[in-house]
Amino acid sequence: MECNGRNYTQPVTILELDVSTTDDDFYNVSLMKGFNLPMTIEPIPGDSCLIMGCVNNLNERCPPELQLEGGGGCKSACQLYGSPEYCCLKSIETNCSVTKYGRLFESACPNTVTYETNDLGIYSCRDADYTVRFCPPSDTFSTAKLDRLLQYGEQLVSKNGKFELFFYTYDTNSPYGIYLAISSLTNDQTVWVANPNTPIISTLNEDIFLSIDPNTGNLVVTSEHKTLMRITDVEAGVNPNVTATLEDNGNFRLINETNKRVLWESFDHPTDVLLPGMKLGYDLTTGHNWTLTSSLSEENSEPAGAFTLSWEPTEQRLVIQRRNQPYWTSGKIKDQQFPNLFELNNPNSEAKYKLTSVYDNTVGYFSYSVDQDLGSEDDNGPTPMWRLKANGQIEDVSNSALWTPEFCYGLESNMGCMEDSTLQQCRGEKNSFIHQYGSFDPHMTSSTTKGNSSLSISDCFVKCWNECECVGFNSSNTDGTGCTILKGSNSFSLDPRKNSTWAYVIISQNPNNPTSRNKDENKMQLIWILIGSTIPLILLCLGLLWCRKKREHIREEKERRKRDEYFLELTASESFKDVHQLEGNGGKGSDLLVFSVASAWELWQRGDALELKDPMLGSTCDVQQFLRTVHVALLCVQDSATDRPTTSDMISMLLNDTILLPTPNTPPSAMVRAQSMSTSDERKPKPMDLSINNISITVMDGR
Repeated sequence: MECNGRNYTQPVTILELDVSTTDDDFYNVSLMKGFNLPMTIEPIPGDSCLIMGCVNNLNERCPPELQLEGGGGCKSACQLYGSPEYCCLKSIETNCSVTKYGRLFESACPNTVTYETNDLGIYSCRDADYTVRFCPPSDTFSTAKLDRLLQYGEQLVSKNGKFELFFYTYDTNSPYGIYLAISSLTNDQTVWVANPNTPIISTLNEDIFLSIDPNTGNLVVTSEHKTLMRITDVEAGVNPNVTATLEDNGNFRLINETNKRVLWESFDHPTDVLLPGMKLGYDLTTGHNWTLTSSLSEENSEPAGAFTLSWEPTEQRLVIQRRNQPYWTSGKIKDQQFPNLFELNNPNSEAKYKLTSVYDNTVGYFSYSVDQDLGSEDDNGPTPMWRLKANGQIEDVSNSALWTPEFCYGLESNMGCMEDSTLQQCRGEKNSFIHQYGSFDPHMTSSTTKGNSSLSISDCFVKCWNECECVGFNSSNTDGTGCTILKGSNSFSLDPRKNSTWAYVIISQNPNNPTSRNKDENKMQLIWILIGSTIPLILLCLGLLWCRKKREHIREEKERRKRDEYFLELTASESFKDVHQLEGNGGKGSDLLVFSVASAWELWQRGDALELKDPMLGSTCDVQQFLRTVHVALLCVQDSATDRPTTSDMISMLLNDTILLPTPNTPPSAMVRAQSMSTSDERKPKPMDLSINNISITVMDGR
């Protein structure tokens, strides 16, 4: 409808109501065209109908670029920019990205239709009247009263839209397990669950409500006037003046409005998240014991996991226990830091926290807040929070930082990990697990599946770590629970594709040997044993080698002496004397040269030239090359210069086996020896000018 016949001027808060006389009415409050004032629409009686609208004044939080000139309105980012990035309908399109402007509108007014709304935001009601409120009370969506019920599908939202209280379920099939939880709208992170271990079982065929019991003042969950679950245990009397308010710090409080006394608060019953202002420790006066308990898995945030985070006031330290056994410690707090939480408050950290510890006769607790001097909390930014993850790590959610190791192996106190006296001997410091995508070879590895939904990924780790044959593990159920243990050979093949399966795979120096732990522990002893046994062997080998070399040297010396003696005997032989006498009678050349050339010629003619080979050459001598060398040598001592090869010809003959060698003639020295030998008997005997021992010769020749 139009007011006074005029269209509205953007930006403006729009209320849409479609009233039917025969069917359901449809209604919503939309910020698609911007915002100019808070507005709600409330069905009356509305037992099954939801209140819609916005109670926050977005004009006070509107970014300067979205503000209407002159004030009085806040444009949507789509109105200002008109680009697909800011005009993407999340309820229809699947690839919408979250923008800082969309997050502002969604968190400030979650019960309206915006571009960030996950559904169409159109609600129905039948046979109801409607009250439209302009500038409604600020606690309209944040406070539950005796006459104000929270229905399944509806939310309580803190005043500035940072947190919401709602019902949710993990189940996809009836009957459903229903939980009451608080979630951070700026982080999209569940921070508290009212009934972590006792879900409400329902088919959702009937309405479920969170309400205040008019007889006691307790928070209860009801259906068809039956109490399904009691959340608090207080006694405020009949028709008490009690309210339940979700505050902007994430605390859900039950307050007696008569004396403003806090009867109950969710901060006293933490789950797996520690918000600023929450405590870890104890209060002897009230009997409270503040401890975080991890969720079962990252996919299933049911707080029934294996880890707890607590505070030890006497030691002034944080401690993580796994199944009631010491697992990790922060070390003693000092100067706003923990020794084993280096990332907390280090100079490069984006967030700065002020740490507080109190310890006296009645209380001992730890708490933290955002340090306003070092970094203030952004109203539109992520809410600071610490979370105990399902695998036992502490996460700074607002900065996506992990402060503790992924696994503590029970080997040493590195990074705060505590030692485990029950550690198997097959595991050592060189063993660790790494998260990888791929698969094991089924022929070399066998798997055992334990589908128990109460097992977390940490339980799988412990089972694998304590079994020497285990080489990997992963979750067996789609919600991250249960275990698949893989044993055998570490035959894992990497496959980085997103659709491939994942596993934690053990890394080891010798993953196939289950006794690697013993080898690591005895490594130094084995090294010294090897050194002690190797050195004598080396010395013995060196001694044997020296003896062998000594024997070879003696043998070679004997052979050299034999050759010398043989040469001396040869020089004193009859042949030597005949040759010498030839020289004395006018022969040419040296005695030894005459003898050598003549002997070589004779052996070559008989085909026995190999007898000229030195025995020391053994089998290393190339026979054909040796015979060719003798042949060339005989050509070099020819009588005629034209028959003797030049130096270059000689080199070519020796290096090129394809060159045909001419047949040598009888060398002159060989002819002299032959003539000498044929006429030796016809000569007259001459005096022998020999020494007494027939070794040396003295001949007097005239010049």
